[in-house]
Amino acid sequence: MNNLKLGVEVLSAHNLMPKDGQGTSSPFVEVIFDNQKFRTTVKQNDVNPVWNERFYFNVCLSGTSFVSFSESVALHYPLEKRSIFSRVKGELGLKVFLTDDPS
Repeated sequence: MNNLKLGVEVLSAHNLMPKDGQGTSSPFVEVIFDNQKFRTTVKQNDVNPVWNERFYFNVCLSGTSFVSFSESVALHYPLEKRSIFSRVKGELGLKVFLTDDPS
């Protein structure tokens, strides 16, 4: 067994769809992996929020090939609708990496 952690850094979101009549939204990100859940802070009235928050998940891996934080790159993912009635727009920037020192 190892002490590796799966790190996820929630960077930012861009061009989110406003949820109120004033053209704003109060977004947050919920990250779930293997029944472990984390949530960012809520960014009040912001359709282009910046979080830069890191979360660490417990993982069990048998291989030795992984990307460290220093080698990880920010990737932007388009947001997807959760249902046919969802109104979603924008993208979310994340870094995903493995570490044995979540400090």
